[in-house]
Amino acid sequence: MSKFIYTAKDAQNKEVSGSLDTTNIEEAEQLLKERDFKDIRLEEKVIKGGFSFFSSSLKPSEKLILIENLATMISSGIPIIEALETINQDSTNKHLNSITEGAITDLQRGQSLSETLRKFPRDFDKVFLASLEAGEASGKLDEVLFQLSENIKSDIELSQSVKNSLLYPALVVTVLIIVLSSMFVFVIPKVANVFTGLNIPLPLPTVILITFSNFFNKFLLYIIATVVILLSFIFFGVRSGFLKPYLFKLITVIPILNPFFKKVDLARFARTFSLLLNSGVAIIEALNLSTHVVNNELLARDIGAVKNDISEGEFLSTSLRKYKRSFPALLARLVSSGEKSGKLDKSLSDFYDFYQRQIRVDIKNFTTLLEPVLLVIIGIAIGGIILAIIAPIYQLIGQITPR
Repeated sequence: MSKFIYTAKDAQNKEVSGSLDTTNIEEAEQLLKERDFKDIRLEEKVIKGGFSFFSSSLKPSEKLILIENLATMISSGIPIIEALETINQDSTNKHLNSITEGAITDLQRGQSLSETLRKFPRDFDKVFLASLEAGEASGKLDEVLFQLSENIKSDIELSQSVKNSLLYPALVVTVLIIVLSSMFVFVIPKVANVFTGLNIPLPLPTVILITFSNFFNKFLLYIIATVVILLSFIFFGVRSGFLKPYLFKLITVIPILNPFFKKVDLARFARTFSLLLNSGVAIIEALNLSTHVVNNELLARDIGAVKNDISEGEFLSTSLRKYKRSFPALLARLVSSGEKSGKLDKSLSDFYDFYQRQIRVDIKNFTTLLEPVLLVIIGIAIGGIILAIIAPIYQLIGQITPR
C-alpha cells in the first residue's frame, strides 16, 4: 500500500487536493476519476518507517468529532461514503483527512468501515474496532457509534477533571520552585558572604543551606539541562504512548492513589464490557477485549480467569464472587440481577455510572486534602530557610549583647 498526493478539479471545476492509499498510481487515478475529478496530478509520498516521538494520532477531542458527526449523519440516512466526504471537507486536520480519505477509498472497493479503520491502530483500539464490526453485522452502526462517542466523552471529562484538580497544586509547586531557586541563586550567596566576613561559627542548618546553595549555583546549567531533557522525555514519551504503562505502574505504587486507579479500571471494564455486549459481541470475546482497557495487571489476570470459568459453563456472577480481590460485591450482585433479567449490559452500565460518580467525589476529596498539605510544605520550606538565615544573626547578637 502506497500513499499518493493528488491535486485535481471536481465537477464544479473547483480545485481540490488530498491523499489516497492505493497499491499503485493507476489505481489511484481510476478512483479519482470515479469521483468525477479531472486534470488529475498524482505524486507518490515516501513514508519513512521507524518509531517517532512525533507520530501523528488523533486526539480524543478530534476522534469525538469524527465519531459524533459520522453517527449523526448515518442515523439521518446519509450514506457512509458521503458522510466521510462531508467530514473531510469540513476538517483542517491533516491526519483526520488522511483517515477519511483512506476510508472512502476502501469503502469504494467494498471493504467495511471496521476493516479500513484497522489500518490506523494508533487511533482506533481493539475494543473500538470490535464494537464497530459488531454494529455493522447487526445493522446498528449508528447506535454503536453514538455509544462509542459517549465513552470518548466520559474519558475526556475524567481527564479534564483530573487536570483541573491538579492545576492549583501544579501552580503552587511551580511558584515554590521559582521562589526557592531565586533564593538559592540571588539571596543566599549574598547572605553567605556576609557571614563569611563576620567570621562567626555557623549552626548546622545554615551550613547545610549554604552548601546546597553553592552546589546549586555551581551546577545550575547542568541542573536546568537535566530538568529540560527529563521533562521533554516524559512529555514525548506520554504523547507517543510508550511511556504510559511505566508511569502508571509507578503511580499505582503510591498507596493513596492505588485505590483511585483501581476504581477507574473497574469503571472502564464495566463500561467496555457493557458496550461490547450491547453491540452484539459474544461474552467470551467481550471479556477478552475488556482486558485491553485496564492497566492493573491483577485485574487483567482475574478478568482472564473469569473468562476461563465462563467458557467452562460457570455463571458470570458466580465467577466474579471468586475473585473478591478484584471485583466488589456490588458488581457481582448487579451482574446476578442482570443475568436473571436478561439485561446484563444494563446492569454493567449501572455499575459504571455509580463508580463514575464515586471517582468524581474522590477527585474532589483529593484536591481538598492536597491544598492544605501543599501549604504546610511551603511553610516548612520557606520557614526553614528563613530560620537558617536568622539563626546566625541571633547568635551574633547574643555574643555582642552586654551581660
